[in-house]
Amino acid sequence: MFQFGTSVVSIGGSRDFFSNSFKSAFCLTVTGDANILAYAARKKPDGAPCPAGKAEIFRKKESESYHRVVDSYRVFSGVGSVPMRAKVMAVIPARLGSKRFNGKVLHPYKGKPLLFYVWQAVAKSRLIERLIIASDNSKILYAAEQFGAEVMSTSSRHKTGSDRLAEVAEKIKASLYVNIQADCFGLKATVLDRTITKILHTPSIEYATLARKIIKETDLFNPHKVKLVCSPEGNALWFSRYPIPYLQHYDKGQRFRQFPFLEHIGIYFFRRKALRQFTDWTRSDLEKAESLEQLRILANNKQIMTYKTSMKTVSVDSPADLKRIKSLS
Repeated sequence: MFQFGTSVVSIGGSRDFFSNSFKSAFCLTVTGDANILAYAARKKPDGAPCPAGKAEIFRKKESESYHRVVDSYRVFSGVGSVPMRAKVMAVIPARLGSKRFNGKVLHPYKGKPLLFYVWQAVAKSRLIERLIIASDNSKILYAAEQFGAEVMSTSSRHKTGSDRLAEVAEKIKASLYVNIQADCFGLKATVLDRTITKILHTPSIEYATLARKIIKETDLFNPHKVKLVCSPEGNALWFSRYPIPYLQHYDKGQRFRQFPFLEHIGIYFFRRKALRQFTDWTRSDLEKAESLEQLRILANNKQIMTYKTSMKTVSVDSPADLKRIKSLS
């Protein structure tokens, strides 16, 4: 039994609570005032199965008890375990200005701002312990608070979302940071959790991202769809808005049989030291030319591990893209 302020933590299980083998045999409950955390693993202390074998987490953004407990005792979920002291934080950098769709993150969709649906999808993660919407715009911050998000006001000088993330990281420490693009719809928390688990079990990975196979020529030649090529080991070799690689001997109608083209998904994973390094580097001419922040990493001879997924997402770049969101449901 542990006391955290007005909250009481009770842990049921054996002495090897902190071992990997114990990931499916414990139950952690925190109660007290309005701050509530209820974690139900696969089995209760008496051996009885928990409902649906899923974690049930009830959070309130003002809950200091919640964060202290999770920081001290890393819980396990059905997607796998992570190192005990690994704190994972996700940040959704959001800005109001957009050349093609001004104010898009606050555009109403089914009674909620578009930003809400991105936040809601990420909030379902079992491994992300803190989720923050970061912006320099008071309208965004207010709207996010209204639907229950934790927010942080950041500088207006940032050129990229990852630079805005770095400002948050200066104030809140974590082992791994996840940069979620505010207009990326269709994200699956299970995909994020699997990726996080792989990264945290591979210490050599400093930077990582996601990609999926391109199956339509309209996507391949759309400059708003970022393409990439990878090494056999999965490290990104290059990103471009132009179709890469160029097929010198193109057979009409056989393009996708000739090469498995990949589209980048706007999620970035940074270890803490790597994120600091990213912001220390100046923006390269290549980054400015393509307007792709990840090229700053490659320009400085660092590797970006790319995990392939079949997850379907939609990046809302114009009002016309709103129709494509419906295809995700």
